[in-house]
Amino acid sequence: MVSGGLHEQGARHWRSPGGASELSLLEYAGAGVDPESFVAFARVIRPPLIERDGVYFLAAHFDEYVQALWTERLDDSAEVQRVINRVHVSTLFDRGELERSEALGIAELLADIWTAVFAELGLRGEVCGEAGDDIGVTLVATSAAESAAALARARASSTIDGDSDLLALHDPAA
Repeated sequence: MVSGGLHEQGARHWRSPGGASELSLLEYAGAGVDPESFVAFARVIRPPLIERDGVYFLAAHFDEYVQALWTERLDDSAEVQRVINRVHVSTLFDRGELERSEALGIAELLADIWTAVFAELGLRGEVCGEAGDDIGVTLVATSAAESAAALARARASSTIDGDSDLLALHDPAA
């Protein structure tokens, strides 16, 4: 499990060398992310999609054979989409098991981002799972009204509310 001192560790990382000043999110990312990592993060935030029979799937997860098996088992294209598009938060990080609150915060943030990114396609991000490595996010179809509302929210608030939202993921008191 990740230690309880993650917030303090994050605060140390968000300081300039020597601790003289706080770094902005962009300065921190620029100092710690190489171009390959940036592209990988971008693919998590806006993953390529594939459309089959009017249903969108994450391209990296899609397999026609697997889709056929799930369709036979569930007989509901929305549920098949939900299962195939599921991404376990724990698989996004190579540092062991995440705390439940940390995994849930990351899943909620990614679900919000996917909703904003894919609202025009009638899709939204949805948090799924109950505990630890089971917590994830999936991409599902929405109703026309739900899609329009999500798109309006995304256009009204096109940015995350500053670095504090990201730091709050690591702060158990937040």
